[in-house]
Amino acid sequence: MKKIIVPYDFSQEARNGISLAAQLADYFKATIQLVHVPKNRNLQGIEVEREKQAISKRFDETLEQITPIVPSGIPVEYLVKYGKVYKEICAQAEASDDSIIVASTHGASGFEEFFIGSNALRMISASQKPIYTIHHGVEARRFGQIIFPLDTSFGSRQKAAYIANAAKVYGCPVSVLAIAEKPTEKQMEKLAAYTKQVEEYLAKQGVEYQVYHIEGMDFVDATITFAKDKLDALIVITEQDKNSLPVFLIGDNSQRFLCKSPVPVLILPPRVNLKSDSFHTFGQY
Repeated sequence: MKKIIVPYDFSQEARNGISLAAQLADYFKATIQLVHVPKNRNLQGIEVEREKQAISKRFDETLEQITPIVPSGIPVEYLVKYGKVYKEICAQAEASDDSIIVASTHGASGFEEFFIGSNALRMISASQKPIYTIHHGVEARRFGQIIFPLDTSFGSRQKAAYIANAAKVYGCPVSVLAIAEKPTEKQMEKLAAYTKQVEEYLAKQGVEYQVYHIEGMDFVDATITFAKDKLDALIVITEQDKNSLPVFLIGDNSQRFLCKSPVPVLILPPRVNLKSDSFHTFGQY
């Protein structure tokens, strides 16, 4: 990983994204890039230049303020872009081969709408980069474990290769949550088979892990409940998890995952794999 893109609106809540980015940058020695997308106010001519100068001044002040939380030697830069927030953030991330997006899921200047409204699903669907999210009030910590929620969808187990490599980079064990929402005999057999495959893969990779079996709870409730007393954890989900993003980013349930998780959540796009020094695509597991 070479660059960490942080959407930033100068709110105190959005600064939480910088804290998480600083932790990640320390693992990878990556550059942190703060990206601000001003609201479209139809400014023209000299007004645009004045706004740019004002934003530049605020960024300079921000860089001074965040010095204590950014590890020594980690470069921090900023960029102002104009347009739709989700498009500009995704475009900036795509401009770098080895990049991720890190953002707070609650900001006083519009980030709540950005992440809870339709723009969230648009950005996650549009981006081909991993997206780390952290809710306001959650403390960014060095990861002590990775939570791997697993259900019977094919996409759910596709996280295995990424998580195995992430566990090596972060130096922490993996908690596999084998979740059976409706524990029918057929579902339990399928979940047992998937769990065995994941166990075999993690063991082959030399990753420490523990399996927890959860029945009768939905995917999101089970994961969040498990994470409540594990504040140094990282939850990893994919766009392909049957019961995560497509369902819970729409309507009232959206806050249950991204905006109410007690720990950071990593959302993986399809077909990515984490290496110790970079991100690469990978084939089917």
